[in-house]
Amino acid sequence: MHHCEVRSVSGGIHQFPLKWQAFSDALQAMTWPVTPRQGIKQLRPGIHWIHATDFTLSSAKSIASYERLLNKVRDLDGTDAVVLDTRGNNGGQTLVGYRLLLALFKGAIERAPKDQMESKAYWRVSITARETLEAYRGNFSQTEGTDGPTYKFLDTLLASMEEAALRGQAFVEQAEIPVDELAESGRPFAGKLLLITDSNCASACLDFVDMVLKIPGVVHVGSVTSADTRYSDVAWLSLPRALKIWLPLKVYQNRKRKDNEPYTPKFIFAGDINDTEAVQAWVLDSILPIANTVSIK
Repeated sequence: MHHCEVRSVSGGIHQFPLKWQAFSDALQAMTWPVTPRQGIKQLRPGIHWIHATDFTLSSAKSIASYERLLNKVRDLDGTDAVVLDTRGNNGGQTLVGYRLLLALFKGAIERAPKDQMESKAYWRVSITARETLEAYRGNFSQTEGTDGPTYKFLDTLLASMEEAALRGQAFVEQAEIPVDELAESGRPFAGKLLLITDSNCASACLDFVDMVLKIPGVVHVGSVTSADTRYSDVAWLSLPRALKIWLPLKVYQNRKRKDNEPYTPKFIFAGDINDTEAVQAWVLDSILPIANTVSIK
């Protein structure tokens, strides 16, 4: 295939040339990174390291494991420092990362400074969008049950989409994350917070970085993140000749982070970002000793 042909709503036909290239070893290494196992560990007294590497949670086993992680995170209020390590995380569900922050900071996360222009998300009202969301809802009914937060979120969104379709609307606004239903109790973490990223951080991982960087005093280290556009939550559609296309279903408006704009850490790790022992030694011996003197914009 040499080009892709698209017919617009007005009937016009547009052609886009396709460029094919070999799948190099370097690209394969970037696409399939070495991902640390999700979990939490105390590296030194008062210093806890959280591997936040999986926001997909596609099985009952992964959900149960994540709930155990959240239970441990809820008890970190007296810890001196917490490192949120997202290396290997390339997305999933934004709600998963948000729950991690709620477990750590409890209600205090709601007191973080908000952008002057709050972003809003809108879903395309279409058969493809509804079928895709229904499939997601069905999966989560099996993995987390109908009382789970993701299932409830999808169920509410689908109900809104059905109503919008009856009214002939092209888009429906996404409801806010149900903070009240996810409310945490206890003392919020008040120690030093560090965030580690790599070049694989995209989609829901970038949403997580958006939220973490709003927390006063956080220190961002590691490698430059990936980037995305305001179009997200894709559906897979089959094309002729066994090809597939990713079709975005959601668009953000007034998002502070611009299209294709990555995050650059304050401190860049010069070594192999996949070398966990080297990264941990660098953070413990070089970053944490000066973290309290870092000026945060």
